[in-house]
Amino acid sequence: MTGTGASATHSTSVSLTVTVPDDFSISASPSSVTVVQGQSVTSTVSTAVVSGSAQTVTLSASGLPSGAAASFNPGSVTAGGSSTLTLSTTSSTPTGTYSVTVTGTGTSATHTTSLTLTVSAPNDFSISVSPSSVTVVQGQSATSTVSTTVTSGNAQTVTLSASGLPAGATASFNPSTVTAGGSSTLTIGTTSSTPAGSYTVTVTGTGASATHSTSVSLTVTAPLSGPRFVQTAAAGESASSTTLTATFPTPTGAGHLLVLAASVYTGATNQISKVTDPAGNTWTKIGAYCTAGHFSDGELWYAANANSVTSVTVTVAAAAVIAIEVNEFSGVATTNPLDVSGGASNTGTAAASGAITPATSTELAVGFVAGHGSVQAISVTAAGYTAQSQQTSSNGGSTPVSVVSAHKVLSSVGSQEMTGTFAASMYWASGIALFRSA
Repeated sequence: MTGTGASATHSTSVSLTVTVPDDFSISASPSSVTVVQGQSVTSTVSTAVVSGSAQTVTLSASGLPSGAAASFNPGSVTAGGSSTLTLSTTSSTPTGTYSVTVTGTGTSATHTTSLTLTVSAPNDFSISVSPSSVTVVQGQSATSTVSTTVTSGNAQTVTLSASGLPAGATASFNPSTVTAGGSSTLTIGTTSSTPAGSYTVTVTGTGASATHSTSVSLTVTAPLSGPRFVQTAAAGESASSTTLTATFPTPTGAGHLLVLAASVYTGATNQISKVTDPAGNTWTKIGAYCTAGHFSDGELWYAANANSVTSVTVTVAAAAVIAIEVNEFSGVATTNPLDVSGGASNTGTAAASGAITPATSTELAVGFVAGHGSVQAISVTAAGYTAQSQQTSSNGGSTPVSVVSAHKVLSSVGSQEMTGTFAASMYWASGIALFRSA
């Protein structure tokens, strides 16, 4: 520095030091994060000295959606250091995409960086059953459909289970796991010792991110006394053969009575030689009803106290056109169940087995009407009998046969006869058998 006057000039010196300011930068990695409602996500916040000396930087965040919170560990760093940012959400945090501003405040500078936060709904599902109330007789089973629906996020694998079953009862699912949005069949099985009563069965679906339950109201009842129809199996064919098999919708109950009614085109010369099933039950011929010179042959067979089966097969020596119906009954005597039987065969527009009389008032009557050489409809006219659907075998129309079986649980002692009518005259056979109740 110089001072200049009129008569003198003098100088002195000043030492000047120029320094750069203390400053820093801030960044977040990753700069875009996604979190499911109710969960949390992290990002690393890094600082760097860009000039001067390191300073203490205090971290904060803004722009968060409602219900969300931000925390830093540590809450402040020396420029050049880093911190872990944790963004936490609640189940009520709105879904969407948000820009979160991360601010670093130092003694000489303040800087920000942005972080893109996406909040998504969790993978979730609902579960329901239909019907939600089932009734089952002791020793039998009932089914209900379990349905799942994706309610948010993506579909997940759901494992199904059931609890709250009474003693002796079981629950199975087919399939046992589903992808949310799919369905499964729940089968509840019981035994004869399962206590009668009402129960709430809880069906639970367990997924990777959620578990939900629904309930089925289960009523177990004691079996009704006396004979009862359970189910029928029927079979026909389009060409002659030596065997014919009828398959039941579900396996038959152990100890039940099975009654087979058959229509065979070849009459007395080629009757059924045997009846068999996978369980090896003993089948007894009640009667084969035919007329010499006619093609018509109608037959009744039965298996008492039968082991559970899924199918029944009839066999003839030479290929013939056959139609069969097999009826399952419960509540029938397991030993010597057959009381009395009868049958007849002829030609005309009406069939009649002939009358028989039961020994007791609670017996089960099972009969049939068979037609030969025609596929016309047969109407069972015996009063009070429940008829099954007519089973017909066509054989290309040349030698057709038909059979209709029917049953009735008696309430009084009185003669019984199986009768039926049809529009046009044809060969026919009709039979009836009475079985003692258990």
